[in-house]
Amino acid sequence: TLKSYIAYIFSEEYGKNEVFPYLNFKNFSSNSEDLDIVLSVIKDISLEVKNKKADSIRHYLKQHKELPFWVLINQLTLGNTSYLYEALKSTTKDKIAKNFSLRFKSNYSSTKQITADTLIEVIKISVKFRNICAHDNILLLSKLSKKTKTANIQELLNITNYSGENLYD
Repeated sequence: TLKSYIAYIFSEEYGKNEVFPYLNFKNFSSNSEDLDIVLSVIKDISLEVKNKKADSIRHYLKQHKELPFWVLINQLTLGNTSYLYEALKSTTKDKIAKNFSLRFKSNYSSTKQITADTLIEVIKISVKFRNICAHDNILLLSKLSKKTKTANIQELLNITNYSGENLYD
């Protein structure tokens, strides 16, 4: 799953020599365009740690004086996880996308590659439609509110008879 891949790969890259690596902005994208999202993600994560609402977070902080990323990430919403993925360094996103690709290829006997950019779009669409369903809105009448790059997704899913028109407002 998305959270598992993010937690595993992020921890492999940054968690071995650092306590709370998910609170260190150096472990995220250094692109100036990503600064807002990186700071927002770190703020959201730090609030989750500070508030200690989940029993698992309280347990690890009290008993072990640390909080593994795999424990923390389970408390993040899909929307927060989406922003987290966007805020990661490109190399980290590529590794996560590669894992998704391997699983996709295995499960669907596909030869197609899922790139980090395609995975971001899939996640954004998933968040949008998950929220529509979770908040009792009408899914059938819903559209994506801004242009979403769907060509790669359509290709992955072998959607050949769909023109892409009216997919967004």
